Amino acid sequence: MIVGLAAMVIGGLVTWMVDWWMSPIDAVNMDRFGLSSFGYHGVAPIGMRRSPSLSAQPQARCCARRVPAMGATLAGFVGARLAVMYWIRRNFASPVYESAPLPIKEGGLSFSPVATAAFNPQSITVPNGWVYSTEAVNKAGHVPTAHYLLNVCPAFFNQAPQPPPTGGKKTAPASGVALFNNCVDKPSKTIHTLVAYQPGSRFWPFQWAERGVFLAAALALCGLTYWWLRRQYA
Repeated sequence: MIVGLAAMVIGGLVTWMVDWWMSPIDAVNMDRFGLSSFGYHGVAPIGMRRSPSLSAQPQARCCARRVPAMGATLAGFVGARLAVMYWIRRNFASPVYESAPLPIKEGGLSFSPVATAAFNPQSITVPNGWVYSTEAVNKAGHVPTAHYLLNVCPAFFNQAPQPPPTGGKKTAPASGVALFNNCVDKPSKTIHTLVAYQPGSRFWPFQWAERGVFLAAALALCGLTYWWLRRQYA
């Protein structure tokens, strides 16, 4: 227990130093929810550091082979860490949905190949938020089918011109520009961009939730180890 508490204190100091060091970077990147940065901020790392220390301590005392026990602890921690990052964390709260017009200007919209006709709206970023998805949908919230796009833009997909470039010296042929603009104008009246994301204001609730997950896992491992030892040596 003493080792676990010491790990929490040291982990808290290290996390505070990391927060202080990364504050200028966070102010520029505005991506505290990023997979590569979320685990190094706030209170979540404290729970992560306590979890392996509490679970490894009983094993190191009672097991004759400490290296395999430490390896199993490390593998379990890494597995739990990845599960939280890629599956559990995104389910702490339902995402927020917002609608926006199709970004048809400045290269914000493109089409996939004719074989799989679909809108590809430009990705939308939310400052310090976590964007789950960016989709082009109709008023009913459904993604337009390839059949719909082929019917709306038959001339465009038959000739398969490229969207007009946004910069540089070269320009697309006039016919390609006209076909592209005509195709975009029609669907944009009934199709919009739907963004699913976690706002930056949920950073701290997510931090506390993740810390709770790892602390609960550590306590469960301690209880399981205690029960197993009592059963083996009773």
